[in-house]
Amino acid sequence: MPNKDTAASIDAELRALKNGPATSRWLSAGIATAMTRDPIDAANDAEILADLLKRRADAILKSY
Repeated sequence: MPNKDTAASIDAELRALKNGPATSRWLSAGIATAMTRDPIDAANDAEILADLLKRRADAILKSY
């Protein structure tokens, strides 16, 4: 089965998410910035940020 994840189809998903009514301004701005960057650098930075934010949220939840 061929892979349907092409750069064009993923870009379309990102644009739809960026412009979606439920998308936060923070996420929309992040997508807009990421789309102008080297995709490998943007993905690596996003992974680091996601990991730190998840760990922070977990730590805060455990403190209650």
